[in-house]
Amino acid sequence: MRPFSCSTADHTVAERMKLLRRRGFRRTVVHDDVVGVHAVLFTRTHHGLLDTVLAYSETDTVAFRTWQSPDGTVDPFACASEAKIWSFAGRFLEATTRLLTLPPPPGARRP
Repeated sequence: MRPFSCSTADHTVAERMKLLRRRGFRRTVVHDDVVGVHAVLFTRTHHGLLDTVLAYSETDTVAFRTWQSPDGTVDPFACASEAKIWSFAGRFLEATTRLLTLPPPPGARRP
């Protein structure tokens, strides 16, 4: 396997989406015909954490890391401020680069 690289110059959006899948993210396409929102949601849980990427477009993306809920449920839209560890809004490639290069925070469970 090729060493992990997060350089935005190395990836197109499609390539980065494939990389997210290889890194354990689940992909969901979000459709809301009422307000006309169409987005791609990527989520993964690891080490007691929930990583989320919500991409409305190549230039409008939110990425964040939270503590996973104590009961193990995964709801990327319910993000209590005390659970949020990190967040970033901006371009898809930059948001995913920043998220994928975050170290586990102190207190994260090891596999």
